[in-house]
Amino acid sequence: MKPHQSLTSGAAPPILESRKEQLAACPPTEVFPLVCSSLSLSIPYQALIIYRRQGDRLVPDRMDGESSKQFASLAIPLGMGLAGWVAEHHKAIVNGNPSVEPGYLDDPSKFSTLRSALAVPLDFPDWPCGVLSPYRRDRAAFRSHDLVPLELNDLHTTRLHSSH
Repeated sequence: MKPHQSLTSGAAPPILESRKEQLAACPPTEVFPLVCSSLSLSIPYQALIIYRRQGDRLVPDRMDGESSKQFASLAIPLGMGLAGWVAEHHKAIVNGNPSVEPGYLDDPSKFSTLRSALAVPLDFPDWPCGVLSPYRRDRAAFRSHDLVPLELNDLHTTRLHSSH
């Protein structure tokens, strides 16, 4: 599990900048499907979760992908697990272990094939400490450069938040 600072201090590559402009023109109700579509082109995932803060916990707000249902009932305390750590420290993590999320697969009859995750903090004025996390089956499936499209999608997750 490696924390990272923002990687988007420079200009975005032209293809990503073009996608950013396209998504900015979408109606709010279409933002999450387009964020998922955009991310899946550059970062394959089996689950994509946007967590929002609810009191002192993070709960799944939006989910996508074949393995996303495993996360539906999570209520992660701030500072605990992968998403909780990212929300508390406001730093991204590359190749975190999904199984460290509190409550993830508490049922011994269930198991997961997800072995790695990215986690990027999302901060909004009235919704601080959210987290955007794609998950994959392979261990160490993500690279530092995978953070760039996630951070570029921050504009669109801001618009997604405002559509609530």
